[in-house]
Amino acid sequence: MECAKPRDFREDLLRYLPRSARDKVRILDVAAGPLSCLGNRLQPHTLDITAVDVLAAEYNELLAEARIDPPVKTSLCEAEQIHKKFPANSFDLAFIRNALDHCYDPMTVIRNVYFVLKPGGFFVIEGFINQAEFENYGGLHQWNIDYQENQLVISSKTNMFEIPRGLDLPFDLSVPIYDPGSRWIKAVLHKRDEAMCAA
Repeated sequence: MECAKPRDFREDLLRYLPRSARDKVRILDVAAGPLSCLGNRLQPHTLDITAVDVLAAEYNELLAEARIDPPVKTSLCEAEQIHKKFPANSFDLAFIRNALDHCYDPMTVIRNVYFVLKPGGFFVIEGFINQAEFENYGGLHQWNIDYQENQLVISSKTNMFEIPRGLDLPFDLSVPIYDPGSRWIKAVLHKRDEAMCAA
């Protein structure tokens, strides 16, 4: 079995980690696929990365057949059910890349990520702008992600939600990347420091 080499943690995400390195930094990679893209090495921090995906069993079988032992093994959990797998206020950072628009209920995903984030934690969302429209609502692409009038807009053929306006949760929104040319967006939801979820 070949062990996949550890990689440095993504530099652009460092700002969303706790400043103190005394404790483990807990990170949730949602809909991570077969291999987390985050990287798992960051001195002097100790990173505890949990990767989940609804297709984890299939991905892990393919990796086993290829004799690849990933540094972070993806475990089975659909994004809409993470609040049942993990306790409230568990993670410093949550991350999803090019997958929120594939979920059958993206607003539930966001609410449940909020539940498992620690107060002061961040949820980083990356993906293509309006991918469902671009793919003509084919296959998994049933939701669009866009940024309009200071709101993260998540829409389908029949529904539209605005964040943070449409969420009754103390999230603050920033959008460090919005590039219509490449059709790429990076949005960050910050769970306010005073917010604590009941277990």
